[in-house]
Amino acid sequence: MRPKVILNLLFFLFCCTAVQAQTGRQITGKVIDAMGELPGVSVVIKGTTNGTTTDLNGEFKLDNVKNGDVLQFSFIGYKTENVKVGNQSKFDITMTENTQTLEEVTVVAVGYGDVRRRDLTGSIGSANMGDLTKTPVSNITESLGGRIAGVQVSSGDGGPGDNFNIVIRGAGSLTQSTAPLYVIDGFPQETSNMGSLNPNDIESIDVLKDASATAIYGSRGANGVVIITTKKGKAGRLTVNYTGNMTINTRPNYGMFNYMNSKERVQFSQDVYNAGVYYKEEPITQPYTYEGAMKMYLAGDLSYDEFMKRKTFLSTVNTDWFDLLFQNSFSHKHSLSLSGGSEKIQNRTSLGYTDETGEANGNKVTLLTAISNTTVNLMNNKLIVNLLLKGTWRKVKGFAYDVDPFSYAYNTSRVIPMYNEDGSLYYHEKWADESSTVINNKTSYLYNIQNELDNTGSENNTKTWGTTLDVKWNILPGLDYQGLVSYSSSSADVKKYATERSFYIASLRGYDYGAYESSAPEFAYTRLPFGGLLETGLTDVSTITVRNALIYDRMFKEIHRLTLQLGIETNSTKTRGTTGKRYGYLKDRGETFIKLPLTYSDLAWEGDLLDNDLAQGEATVLNKIDNKLSEYVSVVYTYDGRYVLNASARLDASNRFG
Repeated sequence: MRPKVILNLLFFLFCCTAVQAQTGRQITGKVIDAMGELPGVSVVIKGTTNGTTTDLNGEFKLDNVKNGDVLQFSFIGYKTENVKVGNQSKFDITMTENTQTLEEVTVVAVGYGDVRRRDLTGSIGSANMGDLTKTPVSNITESLGGRIAGVQVSSGDGGPGDNFNIVIRGAGSLTQSTAPLYVIDGFPQETSNMGSLNPNDIESIDVLKDASATAIYGSRGANGVVIITTKKGKAGRLTVNYTGNMTINTRPNYGMFNYMNSKERVQFSQDVYNAGVYYKEEPITQPYTYEGAMKMYLAGDLSYDEFMKRKTFLSTVNTDWFDLLFQNSFSHKHSLSLSGGSEKIQNRTSLGYTDETGEANGNKVTLLTAISNTTVNLMNNKLIVNLLLKGTWRKVKGFAYDVDPFSYAYNTSRVIPMYNEDGSLYYHEKWADESSTVINNKTSYLYNIQNELDNTGSENNTKTWGTTLDVKWNILPGLDYQGLVSYSSSSADVKKYATERSFYIASLRGYDYGAYESSAPEFAYTRLPFGGLLETGLTDVSTITVRNALIYDRMFKEIHRLTLQLGIETNSTKTRGTTGKRYGYLKDRGETFIKLPLTYSDLAWEGDLLDNDLAQGEATVLNKIDNKLSEYVSVVYTYDGRYVLNASARLDASNRFG
């Protein structure tokens, strides 16, 4: 029995040794590159599924490693390293960048996923975000001008808060609009909210420019597509980044333009009159211009001495409109972001504040932004969930009712003063758009640009918030599912006013402010005897988008690559709002209103009583829902990495079509 026991014991020890050899041992190591620790590197035993990734310090542990196994270290943009396991238990690996690989994996966002740049057949332009963020502007759209071929950016007066328009390929829409479609973090929208984005939060801006590139968006992409992707967190230590800048812009001046001074302007007017040149518009009879004073002299309203005295005065005024209406503006921007996380969870949170004062007095924009982007990697990175939360508040103060300081300073003669000698405002006559109902043949009223700035204005308050849940699931090798659920809400509160002292209201009233007492008979002929105008608008827009897609991407025989994408998308937008336009507005009396007469006498109709259309004002209510259902397919075939065939199709259904 004793030999049998010994044999059994030896057999048991042999089996234990065999199991030990089969299961292997634990190894450890650290991966670095030229800059230091490299987190997120894939460490796999070649030919098996046994693997791990490096932690925040670039370190890793891997069990069940046997002598003779080959460790494969891989990371996007770096050369793959293969190391054979010997008797050592600790490995220190240094990885080097692979510039060729970087070029091959460069991807471009096309809204419905990312595409390798070398597989693109359409015309797509990408902005260099490093250059864009160096430009001190509150609206990133302003920086795009001249940065991407075929993309034009225009604006109104270019002041803070001004809306910038992007034109990619010119007019090509059935709606006669040249505005492109905007896709922000996979969420398509037909209006641009780029002015509410913090430039430091943007990872990339790609522009789809031709029919091939935009085909997957159907008719909505007829004018091109602007795709914006915001930054996400990265695995690594917590990183706190602050970016701030202060900008001082000098006001415009006459040295920038080849403009005449007062003496030259009067001499020019005299030469024009002596030459008998025809005026496109008949000069107004008034003492504030050479032409007007000449008409008064010819009509006998001024003596020769009075005319010459007036000419001398006009020659020496030299009003500096740019100095009076503009300032050296000061603006400052601040952005604070926190980014970091583990291999499982990464987050980037950012806060931004912008205070931009325009060169024109009275123009200002204030912007607050907040964004949080969280990515969760599950099932060994086979399931990636991204949650985006964002909100903005934007306030813009500007001008209204054709008050444009730059246009006025640029086009107005310097012989017209801003103030009288006693410091009071100096008014000149200006043509109006409609004739007076009070005074026959009156079509001009007193005008002073500073008075208009004091008695007209606009204010726009916009609030937005939204959330997007994005899911990417690697179901099988080469087969991925992509799902997106997005909700956004925005509200705009707009206010625009003109008081009874303004030129705009004078043209509606039919005479200048203070020209008549309230007991005067002329009050019966005006539609607006008291007060001004207040226009308001309040709009709320909420949108829900749900998208589901399957993507099949496989390589065959190392030279054939097929990428197939099938998707369905639903979109519902609810718009509610009201607009109001009410006359009789008393801004200086607690923003109240005075009741207007229901009828007035019109001189043009020999004093007949007419209904006063201004007494009722205007009001509109907006309440609509737009629903869309879309199905799309995209196929990309690549042969040997050199020849690409791309085809896309889309089917849209909408309640807009009836």
